[in-house]
Amino acid sequence: AKVRFVGEPGLDAGGPRRDFFRILATVASTEASLLLEGRPGRLLPRHNIQALETGLFATLGCLIGHSIIQGGPGLPVFSRAVFDYLCLDSTASSSAGVQLQLSVDDVIDPRLRDAVDKVSSASEDDFPALLRDDENVNSQLFQSGYCRPLSNCSASRDAAAIVHCLLYHEVILRRKAELDQLRLGLDGLGLIDIIRRFPPLLLPFFVEGTTASGPTVDDVIGLLQPIYPRVNERTAAGRARLAMCRHVYQLFLRFLEHCHEDEDFGVPVSAVLVFLTGADVIPAGGFGRPISVLFNEVSTEESSTSASAASAAASVQAANDEDSAPCLYRLPCVSTCSLNLSLFHPKSNGAVSPASALDEAVMMRTFKMAVLESKDSYGRS
Repeated sequence: AKVRFVGEPGLDAGGPRRDFFRILATVASTEASLLLEGRPGRLLPRHNIQALETGLFATLGCLIGHSIIQGGPGLPVFSRAVFDYLCLDSTASSSAGVQLQLSVDDVIDPRLRDAVDKVSSASEDDFPALLRDDENVNSQLFQSGYCRPLSNCSASRDAAAIVHCLLYHEVILRRKAELDQLRLGLDGLGLIDIIRRFPPLLLPFFVEGTTASGPTVDDVIGLLQPIYPRVNERTAAGRARLAMCRHVYQLFLRFLEHCHEDEDFGVPVSAVLVFLTGADVIPAGGFGRPISVLFNEVSTEESSTSASAASAAASVQAANDEDSAPCLYRLPCVSTCSLNLSLFHPKSNGAVSPASALDEAVMMRTFKMAVLESKDSYGRS
């Protein structure tokens, strides 16, 4: 599949597609989508007749499948019970033998949660009176389809079965049509068979917390592969350029540390990952290749006549309210398709050390500006 954002330039060779799947995961998990509901990280398909009639849940399943197949994050927002249900053979008449991990944490209705808590905590002596006299418990049992005579129930023998019945009805049966349609969309790409055969491999694409909740500095650094220019290290000019490239790369690594350690810096590590790849999480399957860090030398003369460099320098200057900002500080640029990061540095003849040639504070602001301004590309808001 190829993605093109309306009104925006760019051919999809990977970057726009990753950005689309990132936006999909964000939008689909909001209440405004009317497709999912529940607690963050434990979402369930929402019972929605209009969405069922128009096949929206099948479309959602299809989009999740494309995200998984094409290196995206999937949609890791579901309750574990949703994934377990997808592993269930659709031809089975019941869930017998299938380990559905149902939890009271998946319950949305406060009245049902109250009933589950009461049944779970009732003592053996209080259990018969609870089932007989509590109107809410009686109502919830009736709606869930529990038909065993309540007069014969005991806490030790029946409490666990009653709780399972209440949870199974709320988490699975009330939204079974939506779950089946979601599975239909995934099955159209052949993913259901893979999910059933390799559940641990596919679990991170559906359930949050089975992988890291967000990228760390070490995660991002692990993706980077600096490609230093080939120079003649026997010459002063060659050694000087290599030293400058290494210094610029170290400055970028320090920028990443600032993102992690300083909340007031205003740039989360996930924003840097979006800048570099178009995705705000590292997919369970990775990106397939490292992010190449390239180094581009800019002469003083070229910098002084470059409109884009002058504009960038002026922006860096305005961001810091300082009197001057040399034009040699160019914003880094990326290709989220080919996974390349280009860092710019001034030409060095070896007479001045890299640390003296570059102002670290200005470089930090330059990196920060590049990341923050990238929010306007590829459909970001």
